[in-house]
Amino acid sequence: MKKKRIEVIIADDGSFLETCSRYFDGTEIQVVATATSAEEAVMQAIVHQYRADILILDVDLGVGRYATDVLRELRKRSIRIKTLIISGLVHEVAYVLPFKGLVEGILHKNEDKALIRKAVRGIASGQTGFYSPECADILVNRDFSKFYSLSEDEIEVLYLLTKGYTNTSRLAGFFAAKHMALRDDDLLANIRRTKYLFQEDVPASKTKDKSVSEYIKQFVQSEEGRSQKFALDLGVIRKPILQEDGKVRYERTTGAHLSFEEQLTLLLKREEGRVRRDILPRIFSELEIESTIEALLWAQKWDLPKYYDLSHV
Repeated sequence: MKKKRIEVIIADDGSFLETCSRYFDGTEIQVVATATSAEEAVMQAIVHQYRADILILDVDLGVGRYATDVLRELRKRSIRIKTLIISGLVHEVAYVLPFKGLVEGILHKNEDKALIRKAVRGIASGQTGFYSPECADILVNRDFSKFYSLSEDEIEVLYLLTKGYTNTSRLAGFFAAKHMALRDDDLLANIRRTKYLFQEDVPASKTKDKSVSEYIKQFVQSEEGRSQKFALDLGVIRKPILQEDGKVRYERTTGAHLSFEEQLTLLLKREEGRVRRDILPRIFSELEIESTIEALLWAQKWDLPKYYDLSHV
């Protein structure tokens, strides 16, 4: 009885593209399209979405694009193709976890071609769970329950710790710049360098030091900063009003009625409070740690920078 033909697309930016194609010579597995980049992989998947049975993807598809970009774009377009990851990187946690629950199999490029053919046939028939031993160890045997209990904001803060935003002032500065759509490497480098949120926090003995707020104000006033259209929409806020009797009452208003410095101050306080009161306590609780230093060590242990870069490109 003649075997039913299985049609596959292969995406790889290196020599394995040709090697993998040869694995299927003389079999019922037919390569209907190939791609050497993430963009080409998406295009071929769209063109062959009603024909291809399986999409075979390398993890790293060059120029900063990954298999996750392909899967994300296909999901956005509601295109569902069974997927087999074949990569030389799948012995690393960061290159395996992003695909959990998204693909039918993850194999190392060094696996025997007979196993790769077996995985393709199995996936085409509806089976899943084709993993190289090192992938199975990562996905099945290791306990990542703590990691998966974290929200996207909490994972982002862990990631930022590995990038030098190691206190609440720096984290507040990053999120404020993000909120304002300020994109400048030097500004972010200065935010990572300072210890203080506001200039009044700087000790008298360190008058040359600058705060997060000062760096942001200077950037906005600079020629480069003026060329950027930044956003500072705070919505409805409660503005404190000092009364003659010394008491404070609060008046509801919008950011549009405040000066730039007042808006920036409120934004930084809001972001610092969000990090301090909401995000860090939950991270500490879920990971059973007590400090940002322990959180940083945890993120480094699980290679979070690679995972985050791969998952949030």
